[in-house]
Amino acid sequence: MFVLKQQVQITSPRLLLRPFVTSDIPTIAMLANDRDIADNTLNIPYPYSEDDARLWLELQAQQTQCGDSHTWAITLKDSGVVVGAISLTLLQAQQAETGYWIGREFRNLGYCSEALQALIRVAADTYHLTSISAVHLRSNPASGRVMHHAGMQHIAADVRPDSQGKRVPVEIYCLVLSSSH
Repeated sequence: MFVLKQQVQITSPRLLLRPFVTSDIPTIAMLANDRDIADNTLNIPYPYSEDDARLWLELQAQQTQCGDSHTWAITLKDSGVVVGAISLTLLQAQQAETGYWIGREFRNLGYCSEALQALIRVAADTYHLTSISAVHLRSNPASGRVMHHAGMQHIAADVRPDSQGKRVPVEIYCLVLSSSH
């Protein structure tokens, strides 16, 4: 059975991607308690409380322990400030899906693109994945631009349930990896 190795820290020029810790709960809740984030992701509800953040962190810890998924806090390297989250979840052997979100005040600064590119490098070199996919809501084309900038190719359109159970149109991207990323 293929599992993700131990979660590693990931660095890029401006960012440190690290495992979340319990002390991040208030920041997670503050950043994620945003109608815009809920409207632009499949899995984040609104309103979003510290209890939601605590439960989410517990779920992430269980998935990491099983080797099914890793979720990183996207932090600014120079200050340690948490600006968002990015994850890698196994779909099947050596194939995974990523998802991410960035707090409102940190958008349009290139952090999401930088985090995704760093994650792709580690997905190939450390976790030896052969492909990585991502999904964005059709109503959130900015997320598609992040995927495109990271080298991902649009492969399909689909309909999936969101956090409210409503079926919404999504766009699916994929990147075939080589260990030279």
